[in-house]
Amino acid sequence: MTDILTTTEVELLRRQVDRLTAELVDMQRQNGDLRELAARQDERLRVVQSMNEAAYKEAYNAAAGPHFCPGKPFGARPRPGIRDLAQGDAS
Repeated sequence: MTDILTTTEVELLRRQVDRLTAELVDMQRQNGDLRELAARQDERLRVVQSMNEAAYKEAYNAAAGPHFCPGKPFGARPRPGIRDLAQGDAS
């Protein structure tokens, strides 16, 4: 057994190295493309999420949720209703 490679073995190794180098270059290109895509998707998500939150806030403010009402502050006794008037509890 010798430590010297034959010409055929050297050529075979050279082809393998060339193939692996080409694969590496291709994978690095794909990696760059995927990083760019991820950055674009991240920005798109930020914009859409901001729009969604604004729409939710607008809908919430228009139709639901507790709101401060200066005419009836929290803790004030409500106006008497028909039942209260019937029972004579109108204060």
